[in-house]
Amino acid sequence: MKGNIFLVIILMLFLVLAVSADPSYEKSGTITISVADIGTTLSFKVINCTTCGFTSYYNEETTTTTTTLSNLTKDMSILNFPKKIEIVQGESKNITLNVKNTGDETLNNITFSVSGIDSSWYSVGNISVIYAGLTESTTLKITVPSVANLSIKDITITATSASKKTSTATTQLKILPNEDTKAMIRKLYNIYKAKLESLNQTINELASKGKNVRTVKQIFGEAESKLNLAKKNIDDNNYYDAYFNLMSAKDKIIELEKEIEGVRRTFAWWVYPIIGVIVLIVVFVIYLFLPEKEEEYEYVEEVSE
Repeated sequence: MKGNIFLVIILMLFLVLAVSADPSYEKSGTITISVADIGTTLSFKVINCTTCGFTSYYNEETTTTTTTLSNLTKDMSILNFPKKIEIVQGESKNITLNVKNTGDETLNNITFSVSGIDSSWYSVGNISVIYAGLTESTTLKITVPSVANLSIKDITITATSASKKTSTATTQLKILPNEDTKAMIRKLYNIYKAKLESLNQTINELASKGKNVRTVKQIFGEAESKLNLAKKNIDDNNYYDAYFNLMSAKDKIIELEKEIEGVRRTFAWWVYPIIGVIVLIVVFVIYLFLPEKEEEYEYVEEVSE
């Protein structure tokens, strides 16, 4: 009987503890997450404990939370940089460099380098800071020396941040003639025109002597065509193209002079048939004066029996 009373008391104690337990009790603590790879999806559990101290009354409620950790990127881009730049010899031009921070973090100390032209031809400022999503600007100044050759140069501009992120842009720099160069181009045209007229007279003289001037006339036509193009360019105030057409005409004039010199050293076309006839006559005469061969007889001595 006493044993039964003791068992009832123990059961009553358990009931009291169960009723008095706070069902909203949450156990708190610190969760430490070691991230091996940024960009990995992670899941973790928050555990609520409805009672503590008696394992028979312990229930585990879990809440799963999923999150994705991503990289904070650092990147940038040079925007709206012109594809072509034209500068006259001896002059300068300022070009705006717009750089946008296309990443998630601030970029610091952005510097610029230029390839394709001598470092003495340009100057460019730095950008101290560009915040995420914003665009900052600086100025690239290009100065072309007055003695620079007319040409088109391929240029690459590279922006580099302190974190070694880079962005590049390319353009073509066209160097145009100044007034002094234009005057020189007009002078060259007159020189080459006079030279070509003189060579044309020489060609006509060679033709009158029976020389074969077919190749010479072909080269002359090519030189004359380039010279005519240069004249049209000058009339259209396009001295850049005029210069290069004059250089092509110059090359053809040099080729023409060499070909004319070779024609001068040749005989007229009608001389070759005459030489051929003379050779035939000489061969025939030599043949006539060759001594005749004596007939050889074989002497056979008869032997009497």
